[in-house]
Amino acid sequence: SQGYDVRREKGGGNDVLGTVSSAREPTATDIAVARERWRTMLDGEPAHCYEIVRYRLAGEKLTEIADRVGVTERTVRRILKRLLSKIED
Repeated sequence: SQGYDVRREKGGGNDVLGTVSSAREPTATDIAVARERWRTMLDGEPAHCYEIVRYRLAGEKLTEIADRVGVTERTVRRILKRLLSKIED
């Protein structure tokens, strides 16, 4: 059994589910691109996927999200990874 690795939690940086660390305010173009990425990522997904993303963006930890949505932490991780892969392709 492997221990919990806190480095797997994303709290900052430029990932779409963390906080974008930027010194500037987003431009209208940045906002439009972000909205399109969200649409692409969540298109056709069940409601619980939207909830998972919303809670993650609010800064909740994976364990908290899992408890709220009623799934395991591993499921939350898999869903987030799968959704991210949709916009990275």
